[in-house]
Amino acid sequence: EIRYCDGASVSGDKTTPTVVGNTTLHFRGRSILDAEIDSILTERGMSKATDVVVSGCSAGGLATFLHCDHWAAAIDKATTAETGTGAKVACMPDSGFFLDEERSPKYHSNMQNVYKFQESSSEGLNAACVNAHKSEPGGAWKCIFAQWTSEHIKTPTFPMQSQYDAWQTGNVMGAAD
Repeated sequence: EIRYCDGASVSGDKTTPTVVGNTTLHFRGRSILDAEIDSILTERGMSKATDVVVSGCSAGGLATFLHCDHWAAAIDKATTAETGTGAKVACMPDSGFFLDEERSPKYHSNMQNVYKFQESSSEGLNAACVNAHKSEPGGAWKCIFAQWTSEHIKTPTFPMQSQYDAWQTGNVMGAAD
């Protein structure tokens, strides 16, 4: 299990820290993700796996959409090196499809700001999605949303979307109950 830690579904790669008051903050979600993948593969035996399902719920579901192919490539490389055969990898994001809409609390513009502030890029997001949208004015930010990234995922993906995801119900859909 990887704990969600950065507000950008582990896509940020900001090299300079941000100081708020007396607190120094680092937004290196992608580096954390890469270190966790390496640890799981090298220290916890995942390099011997034959079948792997990558999953997460809510923000973790969004991270699953964003990094599915990255996980699959890392797992394939490690399992092929260990066993001579790459593991079968599938992704199963749970409730990670957040609508790219400007509702309260202004989710669309907030995610654009997260993308820019945390310096998400083709290194931190699905590179195929970023390449497809980079020619549009400011278009690469779209790839922080599952609805734009999902069409570029090559790894078998089996999404689930609960109508009861507590954060989305209140914050994206604006429902009070």
